Amino acid sequence: MQVLMIISVAFALGAIGLLASSKLKLPSIVFYLVFGILAGLLLGSTGFGIIESAKLNNIASGIIGPVVGLIIFEGAMALDIKKLRETSKTVVNLIVYGMPITIALIAVLAHYLFSLDWVTSLLIGAILSVTGPTVITPLFKRIDVLPSIKRIMSAEGIIADVVGAVISILLLEFILTQGATTAIVSHFVGSILIGSITGFITGWLAVTTIRLTKLKDIGPAVAITFATALIAYAIPEYIYKESGIISTAVAGLVMGNMLYAGKRACLKFKSELVTLAISMVFVVLAATIDLSIMTSIGWMGIVFAFGVIILVRPLMVFTVTCTLVVNIKEKLYIAFTGPRGIVAASVASLAAVELSKHGMNAESTIIKALVFGVIIISVAFVSFIAKPLAKRLGVIPMKIIIIGANAIGFETARFLEKRGDSVTLIDIDRNKVDIAEGMGFEAYLGDATDERVLRSAGIEDAQHLIVITSSDSKNLMIAQIAKSTFKIKDIVCLISMPSRMEAFSELGIKAMSPTISAAQTIESIVHHSSALCLLGEKDLNVIADQLVVSNPMLYNKSLKELMIPKGAIISLIRRAGNAHIPLGDFVLKKGDVATVFSKKEELDNIKRLFQG
Repeated sequence: MQVLMIISVAFALGAIGLLASSKLKLPSIVFYLVFGILAGLLLGSTGFGIIESAKLNNIASGIIGPVVGLIIFEGAMALDIKKLRETSKTVVNLIVYGMPITIALIAVLAHYLFSLDWVTSLLIGAILSVTGPTVITPLFKRIDVLPSIKRIMSAEGIIADVVGAVISILLLEFILTQGATTAIVSHFVGSILIGSITGFITGWLAVTTIRLTKLKDIGPAVAITFATALIAYAIPEYIYKESGIISTAVAGLVMGNMLYAGKRACLKFKSELVTLAISMVFVVLAATIDLSIMTSIGWMGIVFAFGVIILVRPLMVFTVTCTLVVNIKEKLYIAFTGPRGIVAASVASLAAVELSKHGMNAESTIIKALVFGVIIISVAFVSFIAKPLAKRLGVIPMKIIIIGANAIGFETARFLEKRGDSVTLIDIDRNKVDIAEGMGFEAYLGDATDERVLRSAGIEDAQHLIVITSSDSKNLMIAQIAKSTFKIKDIVCLISMPSRMEAFSELGIKAMSPTISAAQTIESIVHHSSALCLLGEKDLNVIADQLVVSNPMLYNKSLKELMIPKGAIISLIRRAGNAHIPLGDFVLKKGDVATVFSKKEELDNIKRLFQG
């Protein structure tokens, strides 16, 4: 009966934490930790004595594994391998070189700050080498950053969770078995083999089942996906201990990168379920924290936590990316936003329990105190700096919504995402939405004339709206809703009848006619074919843009006086309806419109130069 009460209270507190997070715009993990610690104090032995500490620890150790498996499955399922290839070198370096560097540096901190032996210090380093989707995913739901940053940090979190957990378990076994190296290596290899094979088979069978049954209702597909996540953990874990986490990662990766009907709905439903499970587990884990132990490490614990956050991670990130072509702003954001989450908490709790069983109470206490201290401080730190840092560094992408998941919509979305913009498609046709999701785009099903659909797609954060349905009247209606209700200033509409362009323009809506555009393109091919091909699809690292001279520092200055980045060229200046080919002595005036060809990484710099 007490077990049921503990779980029920944990779920209730987790739900309240989610509500508080939604209202106060803070990461939910902050509230889980606060509510869990308060519950432990009030209901535990230090309070009313309703809940026994031993019972609470038993529950925590029993539910940690399956829930961590669910989390990793969900994160792996959301990884798009095709898009990940664009940042694969960075992710590989963060895992292959970054994790050993992180483990070593944290071990040095733990060893010298707390006089711990090297093996225990390395165990703490391994536990804290993970970041994890439990905090990264909610962070990116609250703060929109460049797609490249999302891909790098999401992939790093998922892979590091698995690798870090396995290394931690191996080091724990090394401590408990007093250095039985052969048995540990054998266990490591066995875990990887059994986990990988079981995960692949489980994921492939699940997708094949959904495909063959040709399900029209998404309900059974969701049930199969959820069951797969649990089976992918339970079976290998039963066969070979500690292989369940690897299996869930592989199964999620397989299911996330195979096409089948209703995949997005499955991911969305499971994401909500996992969120609730995370809330419950975090509350339970937080309730097991003994505050007297936390306070016993004193100021040195805070020094250790900040050392991990602002010393170890930035040093690691800049070391492993020094030979890669990664924007300095992206490096800085990745370096200072590496919060620790439930996997670190779970492995620390497991290690503390196992060490206590073997009479190593001192090591058990210090590991749990240091890990939970880093979790609490890192989450609080990132919660407060993530958004201001993103704004300061300029890594918040332009949000663009496209109404119409058709061929033009797909191509437009593809080019915009290549430029680093955040694109969302909306369509009323489920098949088109499924196709969009299969291509890796974020897509929503619904009628865009419904304000609720537009809100769910994030129109309130959008800077641009592109409306390209087949109906001119519907396009106009959607554009008017966006303009009047959501105050979207930049709206582009596709119209089938060129005669209607003037009516759209009078309403302040940019109109584009495929008929006129096709005619102009044909004329350009006939007379200016070389100029038309200056920037082809293969030249997406070079961007053409038009910039208005609005920086007072540039007024009445010649081009040769400007500090123009080496990767940029000013090819044309328009002034008062006239076009000028500018040479070094050309003097800029307020309101001039410059046509600029720039390398992608230099575009932000030249924008700041022209616009201040």
